Amino acid sequence: MAPALALLALITALALALAGHSPVRADSQSTPTDPDFAPCESQTTTADITSQCNNNEQWNLYGALSTSCGGQPRLNKRELPYPQDSSGADHGAYDLNGDGHFDVRDYAQDPRVNPSCASGMAPFTNHQEGVTWSCVPGGQHQYLNAVHVAGQHTPYLSPEDLIAVFGHCQIANGQIGTGGCPAGGRFDNDGNGYPNDVSGWNFDRNTNDPQTEDTAYGHAPGLISDIAGEANNGYAGVGECRTCTVVPIKQGAECLGRPDHWGAAILYAADLGVTTISSVVVSYAYSSFNQKAIDYAYDHGVSLALDSNDFDSMDHTDGMLFNHVIPGNSLSFDQHGTGLQANATTWFRARSSTTSYGTHNVFSGYGTSTSGATPFMASMLGMVQSAGLNARDQGVIPSALRPDEVKQIMMDTASPVVPQTQSPHTARQWPGNPLSTTDATHSNWSSQYGYGRPDIGAATAAVMAGKLPPTAEIGSPNWFEYVDPKTTPSLAVYGKLAPSRVNSGGAVSWVLEYALGADPADASFHTIASGTAKGPLNGKLGTLDLGQIPPTFYEHPPLTTLQPDGSEQYSVSLRLRVVDANGLKGEDRRSVGLRHDPSLVDGAPKRYGAEISGAPTYSDIEGHHQLDLVFSTYDGDVHALRPSGKEAPGFPVHSDTIASFDPMAPENLSAPAYANHPDLRNQRDPLSGIAVGDLGHSGTLDVVATGMNGRVYAWDGRGRALPGFPQTMDTPPGQYAVPTPRSPTPHSRDPLRGAWASPVLAPLQGTGKLDIVIPGWDGMVYAWAPDGTRLPGWPVDIKLPQPDFDRDGVDPARYMRDPKLMYPVGVADVLGTGKPQVFVSSFECSGKSASTQDTALGLTPVGSNPASKAWLYGVWADGNDHPGGAYLPHWPAALPSLSFCYDQSIDFVGESVAPPTFANVDGSGLKIVSSAVTGNVEALNADGSVYKVLDQSCKSASCSAYPPYRPGDTHTLTLTGQGGFGDLLGTGTPQYIQSSTGLESILLALGQPGQAALPQVYEKAWDVRSGALLPSFPERQDGFPFYDAPITADVGAGGGTRNAIEANDDYFIHAWGPTGLEPPDFPKYTGQWTGFSGTVGEPRMNGQLQLVYGTREGELFQWRVSGDPALNNSWGHYRHDERNTGQYGLDALRPATVQALSVTRAAGAGAVASFIAPGDSAMVGRAAAYQVRYSDRPITAENFDSARPVPGLAAPGPANAREHLRLAIPPTASYLAVRAVDRAGNLGAIVAAPIQRP
Repeated sequence: MAPALALLALITALALALAGHSPVRADSQSTPTDPDFAPCESQTTTADITSQCNNNEQWNLYGALSTSCGGQPRLNKRELPYPQDSSGADHGAYDLNGDGHFDVRDYAQDPRVNPSCASGMAPFTNHQEGVTWSCVPGGQHQYLNAVHVAGQHTPYLSPEDLIAVFGHCQIANGQIGTGGCPAGGRFDNDGNGYPNDVSGWNFDRNTNDPQTEDTAYGHAPGLISDIAGEANNGYAGVGECRTCTVVPIKQGAECLGRPDHWGAAILYAADLGVTTISSVVVSYAYSSFNQKAIDYAYDHGVSLALDSNDFDSMDHTDGMLFNHVIPGNSLSFDQHGTGLQANATTWFRARSSTTSYGTHNVFSGYGTSTSGATPFMASMLGMVQSAGLNARDQGVIPSALRPDEVKQIMMDTASPVVPQTQSPHTARQWPGNPLSTTDATHSNWSSQYGYGRPDIGAATAAVMAGKLPPTAEIGSPNWFEYVDPKTTPSLAVYGKLAPSRVNSGGAVSWVLEYALGADPADASFHTIASGTAKGPLNGKLGTLDLGQIPPTFYEHPPLTTLQPDGSEQYSVSLRLRVVDANGLKGEDRRSVGLRHDPSLVDGAPKRYGAEISGAPTYSDIEGHHQLDLVFSTYDGDVHALRPSGKEAPGFPVHSDTIASFDPMAPENLSAPAYANHPDLRNQRDPLSGIAVGDLGHSGTLDVVATGMNGRVYAWDGRGRALPGFPQTMDTPPGQYAVPTPRSPTPHSRDPLRGAWASPVLAPLQGTGKLDIVIPGWDGMVYAWAPDGTRLPGWPVDIKLPQPDFDRDGVDPARYMRDPKLMYPVGVADVLGTGKPQVFVSSFECSGKSASTQDTALGLTPVGSNPASKAWLYGVWADGNDHPGGAYLPHWPAALPSLSFCYDQSIDFVGESVAPPTFANVDGSGLKIVSSAVTGNVEALNADGSVYKVLDQSCKSASCSAYPPYRPGDTHTLTLTGQGGFGDLLGTGTPQYIQSSTGLESILLALGQPGQAALPQVYEKAWDVRSGALLPSFPERQDGFPFYDAPITADVGAGGGTRNAIEANDDYFIHAWGPTGLEPPDFPKYTGQWTGFSGTVGEPRMNGQLQLVYGTREGELFQWRVSGDPALNNSWGHYRHDERNTGQYGLDALRPATVQALSVTRAAGAGAVASFIAPGDSAMVGRAAAYQVRYSDRPITAENFDSARPVPGLAAPGPANAREHLRLAIPPTASYLAVRAVDRAGNLGAIVAAPIQRP
């Protein structure tokens, strides 16, 4: 019987599905001839391992694998006609060349997919270095792709050629059917719901061609070769599962993923019947759909390896967050000093410099990064799955392995990684957990290495011997759940366990345990519950009495918060272990965070099931003299919480289902996942952020949201959709073209319909009404009026004008353009024209990189001439209708990137300039502050010239070395995060605040594999006038802010000063005062990963401030904080204000609603209105004026303007003063309404009352 195949799917910018034969020992195979094949691949015993075993392929310790599958991408024969020979005849078979399997080589002489021979050239077929190319008489097709073969750029036959020729054809019985091959044809020939899916799918464009538009993008193709690189082709290396068949599935333009497309890619792979998924994707947005898709794959027997984080981080990226997955974590050679030393082993027991760690770690494997370790881990999973199929076919086990069984087999056979005992001479190593071992046969566990390195030989041997261990899985509490023992005195633990399906030996014994800390010793665990089971158990396994945990563990103020240990100071580990009569074991772990913070509202965060997107907003959308908390989620919901915690009437509101507006979306296909599961089909457009403002200048507030499918939604304060909404962006030409259109220059991408930036509200038309501005993924900035119509002159294309190529020294052949405009625009009237200008961060790059020397030099006063540049654009309010064009004179402004302005491994995180911010720092007018990735922070004048380059030195005490992981830094550069202004000193002049990354620490941490070092991120605050840092800054951050940005408010700074508040991908939120110190109740702990920014507000308008942050895990934290509400006027919201303008000093907060209004007829004539005065901004300050109107009918917001105004009103008193306004109104007036107006023209909500007779 032939070995069974496993099918593996790779999801990256591509996604993969694998199929492969079970491993075959090297002693039955010849050694591969590939030049990079390691000597140790032909060795079979530990004694054979020598110092030569030190290259990429050491991991194939069981030698050359069978090559009958060839490691080729999967072809779907039911979507293809039979291959033809050079005469144009088929032979009624797909394996035309008779080599025993079907792949692209069977079409090597097919005239339909190969070029004709040049004049005088004889027909030929070549196969070299893993690629095939031919010429045939009457050939009809020119190849789409080319690679270097023996140094020559050679076009070759690829699956995309088959897609281009046959991917729009109707196929029946191996022939092109009666439906033919019409242009744009979509035929579901195999009935799987996906039309013409010849070889994978492209969810980025919803087409059947998974090829990337950027053929210079090496991340995804390299990972495919890591899995299925062919042996014995004389070229490069050999794949880790080289007999696996791979299905490429593209979920996005690069390796960052959006929730709807990434989830759809997983569903497709599962419906194909893959055994394993390798997802080299870092999701920048989480929705509940992600976990549903994973659950679907898991329920269909699919093992999943998911990427984690390359930044030496313990944040909860994909593999570290979801249930039922194995994160990709990487190892490198053991190191000693700065190079491979004679006394160092080459056993891959050193954690890579570009990977992650944490309590969700399971295994570690070769890959030098998480991107490389993920396909490695998937290859291991795939080979164990293959062994399971072989064992099934041989009658050893009754059916294919289940994902839990695969995990437990690999765990039971893993090689531990404990550097302290295995390589004690290696300096600066990441520690393992030597005290976690239970017995001599059970691998230990640590947050750095998980259960250790997979031993694929031992794992597959166990499968073939029928030694399946029992299984164990903890289902709840949620990963990283925040638990307050004071409000939740007990914690129920649910899960499931089962004896082995074969040779179990009878009942199993099990124990559920807990221990304090992230890396507890085995002796530190305490029993929660235990028992025996003869069959599967599923449900509540036990309850942890949190009263057993000493309060000092969860009540103490945070100690050091720096990674790796400070993050986990409140972590509690849960462990479920199962042992059968044969001594085989199953185990699962989970961690939660125990913390009692009396300032946390309700003692616990609120859970919403999807990441809180954008940033929350406090706003009086109801006009009820209170601030509602408004926020969106990536599930497509907008919530509005009253101070009581209840939803405001009409909320939550929702985006549209994707299927309802996008006919090309996979949700409209008849694939099994969607046909049989309505909850998967009815996914909503993910919402990526909101803005709140009075669009119509009517005194009522509206909520505007960005939909990631290129849509804008708008609702009024009662949750009703505004007339004219939703609206949508344009669909670029070629979005659905097959084959995928190629980008014009390397590392550029093609336009798509989509959006991610939060909406920005601004009066572009100068009427007082607020227009909506959102940049799209097609390189366009769109603007809509309050009625949903597009503004004249918009959208505006953001693209470097041709004259600026010469101005900025840009080589057009190297220019890179990513049309995805991912950051919110900035709006401010920097020119003083009376209308704001729009400033846009483009995602373009000059295509050059600087040397390390130039990078370091550029951060010093000596300076350099960096070759790498990115651009910030300034656009007129009337866009393309402006005389002379849309761009302001001298714009776009080029901002230098001192090292690089593009990094293919992190997509838009490693591109662009930061979103612009604006402030008047010296009395001369607004300055624009931004920075290019890896560049200096620069303040620009209105004409785009440089006003000041801010000091990038690092001289405070926090910049010094902090052993053992931080070497100290002399300079910093911009890498991730955003900036903002704030008057920290309370002088009336704002400072600029932004996170920056230490130069030396990141070079050391990411540049020396196997050495324990961490990149250090700093919070910096500058006096923009001088460019100098405030004396107490920089301060150490715990991790990378990524999309986060600082806010500024008084949360206990005292003395009229304010705090700079910012979070990161770690668990804590800091609030540094001007001296660098934090208030006594900071930092705040979440145990989760915060996203974007928080907000500070006074929800009850009673003097009590609250700080709010949402997390990527889908929880909302609200803390009561000290501080003066009058000082929450600096930058207390993401992008400064609820309109997201980015302009310091802009008053966007309207006056509060008047309270306790009563109107009584005065003796004689007129009336007296009595009420409590609001402030200028909510209840702070003094309103500018009152508007009072009367009518003989009840007055509402809708008819207020038609009621008659009362003239001659007195000026408002201070907030909270009792007003008594004497009003000249006629005796016929029966109703009165009052609202306040502030100095910026913001209208308060109306309050109406009947006029009482005395």
